[in-house]
Amino acid sequence: GFAASVDLGSYWSLEAMEQLDTLITDDVEQFAYYNTLGYINYLPEDVVDLSELVSGKHPGRRSDGERTMACNLGIAAEDIVVASVVVDRAKAAGIGTWLPL
Repeated sequence: GFAASVDLGSYWSLEAMEQLDTLITDDVEQFAYYNTLGYINYLPEDVVDLSELVSGKHPGRRSDGERTMACNLGIAAEDIVVASVVVDRAKAAGIGTWLPL
């Protein structure tokens, strides 16, 4: 299975987090810092930097049953996806206000 956290993992239950095999993040040190502040309630043994996955230094998923979570802190990838869904739904509902940027 795969999960993508848009909330720094802070709202995931401990039971769900304990089932993770691998957590991938764009900044392991920053992620560890947030963990010391209590935002993360569990870390699997395998915490991988996204650059290691992309470069092939980490093999990625090792079995079909492996449970992986992506929790990217600095690249805002999940934020962009969520924003796109919000915009699409607002357009479909005919609501919202465009703001000049």
